[in-house]
Parts: sequence; C-alpha cells; structure tokens
Amino acid sequence: MAESNKPTILICSTSLFTDRILLYSSFAEYITSRARVSVWASSYPTNKEYWEQQGFTLEPFPAVSNFSEMLNVLREANNTAWAKALHAKSLLQTQALFRKSMLSKKNKVWWEWLPFLWYWLGSLVAFFRLHKPFEKFILKKLAVSNRSAEALTRLKNNKPDLLVSTNPMWSWESAVCVEAGKLNIPVFSFIPSWDNITTKSRFNYYSKAYAVWSDVRIKELHAYYHYTQNAPVYAVGAPQYDVFFDKQYIIPADEFFNKYGLRKDLPVVLYALGSPLFIKSEFGTCFMVLEAMKEKGMLEQVQVLVRPHPNKDNWDEFEKMLHLHPNVKLQDTGMPGGTPTVKRTQTQQLIADWVSTIYYANMVIAVSSTILLDGALLDKPLINVEFDPTPGHKFDEFLRNINRSWPHLVTLLNTNACHMVQSIDTTIDAMKAALNRPFELAAQRKEAVKVLLANTNGSAGVTFARAILNEVGGPK
Repeated sequence: MAESNKPTILICSTSLFTDRILLYSSFAEYITSRARVSVWASSYPTNKEYWEQQGFTLEPFPAVSNFSEMLNVLREANNTAWAKALHAKSLLQTQALFRKSMLSKKNKVWWEWLPFLWYWLGSLVAFFRLHKPFEKFILKKLAVSNRSAEALTRLKNNKPDLLVSTNPMWSWESAVCVEAGKLNIPVFSFIPSWDNITTKSRFNYYSKAYAVWSDVRIKELHAYYHYTQNAPVYAVGAPQYDVFFDKQYIIPADEFFNKYGLRKDLPVVLYALGSPLFIKSEFGTCFMVLEAMKEKGMLEQVQVLVRPHPNKDNWDEFEKMLHLHPNVKLQDTGMPGGTPTVKRTQTQQLIADWVSTIYYANMVIAVSSTILLDGALLDKPLINVEFDPTPGHKFDEFLRNINRSWPHLVTLLNTNACHMVQSIDTTIDAMKAALNRPFELAAQRKEAVKVLLANTNGSAGVTFARAILNEVGGPK
C-alpha cells in the first residue's frame, strides 16, 4: 500500500506501563508497516533515545488542565452513584478507606471535605436510580469542557483517522479524547490492566471500540458500562507480556546474579511491592516477614530479592531492609525516585531486568498485585499476602476482603493458583512448601493464565494492532 493511502493513527501514552507496549512488544513493527502512526507520549522527549527507533512520528503530550472543582465533584458523585448501583465492592471499599483516612487527619483544609460531599450526592443519585441519566448529563458536560487547547489545535492541524487511548481512565488522556470528540475523530480505548474496569474512575467520554486483556474482562466491561454492548470489544491479551517470549530479554544467569549479588546455589524469593500511597502497611509487612525469616534461620537457606514498584521506588526505608541480612537484596526498578511519574519510562535494560527477575525467581510474593500474573506466566509458585501485621492492623480486614470481593482478584482466587497467606507463620510455611513442591499448583497457574490473559504466545501486540486496524479500515 502506498504511504499516502495508509490510515493515520494517533496513540496516546502517559504511563511507563503502556510505553513498554509501544516500545518493546510486537505492536510497533506490525502497525507502522500498515499505517502512519503518531504517538503523543508524556515521557517524550525526556526519554527521547528510547522512542526514536520504533517508526512512530513522535510528539510530547499536550498540556492538560485540571477539571473545574464543580465538574470534579459531579464526576466523583457519578463514580459513587455507579459504585452503589452496581454494588461494586472494589470501588466502595476503596472509597471507604479513603474517607476513613480523611477523617483521621487533624486540621483538615476545606477541600478535604469534598469526598464526603460527592459521596452523599452520589448515594442520593443511586438511591433514586438516577445513575444512568446522571452519567449522560455528566458526559455532556465533559464533552464541552476545555481542558487542552493545545490538544485541540494539534488535532485540527493533523486530524487522524483514529485516536487510540492506552490509559482511558486517566484524566490526562481523557482530556485529549474529549477534544477529539469535538472534531468527530473516533476513539479506540485500550484498558491496560486486569483491574481498571472495576477499580478505576468511570470513562469521561464515549469510544468507538475497546480492547481488554481477556474474555472475562469483556463481561465486566459490559456489566459496568452498559453502552459498550453496542460497540466492538476485542480481547487482545496483554501486549506488555510479549517480551516474556523474546529471548533477548533474558539476561545470562551469571550476569544477572552478579548484578544483584545473588548466589546461584540458593533459591531466590522475589518479594514484589506495590505503591506506598495505597496499602501503606505493605512495606512494613515485608520487613516483618524478613525479620521472621532471619529469626528462624531461613535467610541462611534462601535469598530474598525485594522489587519496588517501577513507578514508586522512592520509599525512604528501603535502606533498612538492606542492613537486615546479606541475603536480602534490593532491585533497581526504574528511573531516579524524583522523576515525575508521567515522565518515567523503562529502558530495554530495565525491561530485561523485569523479565529476567521473574525467570530466575523460585517464587513470587506480593499483595494482590499484577506481578502474580507475571509469575503465573512463567509457572512460578505464587504467594498472595492478605494480612497486615503492622501496629494497629489498619489494613488487615481490607486485605482479607479484597481477594473475595474485587472482581479481578476473585477470578484469580477461583483458579486456586496462589498460596493465600493470613499470617507471618503461614507465609513462611508457604515459602517452604513452594520450595519443596514447586510444581504443586502448576495446573492451577496454567488455568489462571488461560482465564486472565489472551494470546500468551508473544504476539498480543500484533493482535492489538490488528484490532486497531480493523476499526480504521486498514490492512490487517
């Protein structure tokens, strides 16, 4: 096909987790050979050298202003109304945790009372079953909002045939999608994780089509967003996992073990951490587990590689872990901690570190994290921590509930792929079981991958590209 006849596609990316789809999966080579593709990335040009080899036309992400305070209150009230109407425990429990945290603060400023305002407003809307017309009203308001004049100008100057949002729940990308709607540019929304449908704020715009990780997520999308039943929805898999099937991302064993000071004669326990902004006890729990392992002499028999969240690697107590025992190691997962979230991306070396870490680990421990799927993909024993032993046990009940009530975690729990642990002692027992019988839950891990991830063959990026091309009428 002649270059001039190829469809034009604009892709937005505002997270290192979606950057890696565009940079390292099978996606870029396939789609750029069949379409003219521009990318607006928040990590460009800060990380210019990582982007320039992919065949995209690149631009920085446009400036976006915040929602007006009134519009934000209405949006959040709409989120609450739908959470109530859908009996969405993941949203309701998170909101309750946030309000409880707000109440515990002293000397609150006026805006910290807004969550209570939108909670009661949304509750009233849900009580009178007005959530559908209320959302239509909100979406009409959002459709005429002006949050990115720069995006509107750039879209007018170079109008694409299709806009692809890779983070549709984020307010940054939704602002661009709203501006695209004003110009009748169709939007394709890719939901980039297994939990976004049931745990994130509602869409701020309508899309022509959607893509999700698996068939089970299609059912959730239809249940949470009734209007999507009339739109194409593609189960494309998780393109970021394509790298797990590419041998160039497996670091040679000697090099990997030397990099982190690991011994090849001892098993590696990977303890993966989430965001310190959400379940704040997670880091304290990890330290207490490590202390118990030391007391029981287990750190003489195994080594623990602690992996911070790639976007939240600036916790100020990591050093304390390193001084606990020589067999406790800390992984470098990202750019310097002071780098703003939206400016971060991952180099090829960091991607190789991620893949190789799972490859060489003997098990994966985490708190209901996506990294459990990473481990399942490579058939590693999985331990899911659902307790809070830290003083006050603030998150104990919350953690025990989420695996049994949050839809994405329920689908994982139902496969029985994880050792579910409720105390430090049962965590250590589960580690021993995983080391002694690593193949015990292999069939269940395989089932988890089958249920939660489509196209686990290294070509999910191609499948994603084909879905986009199908919507824009390009060659597939």
